[in-house]
Amino acid sequence: MKEKVKNRTIQLDHANEKLRELSLHDPLTNIHNRRFTVEVISDTTTKFINAQARLFSSEIKIEKLLTTLIRTIIENAGAQCGCLLLKNENDNELYIEASQCLNSGKVRVMQSLPFKESKELCPEVVQYVARTRSNLVIHDACAEGDFQTNPYIVENRIKSVLCMPVLYQNIIMQMLTIQPWQI
Repeated sequence: MKEKVKNRTIQLDHANEKLRELSLHDPLTNIHNRRFTVEVISDTTTKFINAQARLFSSEIKIEKLLTTLIRTIIENAGAQCGCLLLKNENDNELYIEASQCLNSGKVRVMQSLPFKESKELCPEVVQYVARTRSNLVIHDACAEGDFQTNPYIVENRIKSVLCMPVLYQNIIMQMLTIQPWQI
């Protein structure tokens, strides 16, 4: 019975992979499916962050771990700015525990800054992702989506945004937000 379940699981995995391939491009019209691309990018980013978390788990000091993690994320994403938010167990709020913006070049860690008070990210984006518990990818934040008139987006001329929650048992434990480009 276990062997049948294993074989069926393999067959279903292959079928799912074929569906993903077909979702990317329509074989008849060769039309590109943008929604699927966003899902693939988000899925790839999630896998990358999980791999980095395993890699950095050998770090002993939390300050060094957070510094290495935020630098690696910003470098690999080609981002201008990034923040790692962690949930405080006492008040269940998200606090910025690591951040870096390339214009300053300085990494700030263990600052425990409430995200609503930060000038480095759009608090409405964080609130949206916290509420929906889903990844948010905006390709052109000034021209598309619900945040194009947001004061932070407009003032900082933010081109794109990625914000993703890290969930444990459907509860947000961490959140990552990066801004790869500015206009």
